[in-house]
Amino acid sequence: MQNAFDEGAEARLSGLPETANPYPVEDDEHLDWNDGWASIDDVDEEG
Repeated sequence: MQNAFDEGAEARLSGLPETANPYPVEDDEHLDWNDGWASIDDVDEEG
């Protein structure tokens, strides 16, 4: 099973928007998913 960070990164690579985060805002996984999603955005900007 993947962690929320990896799920967010895969979502970004798949072209999903940040609003596709499936975790409730009050859960730690919500932030982890967002961090994963943003990490791919950071890589795109550096490349």
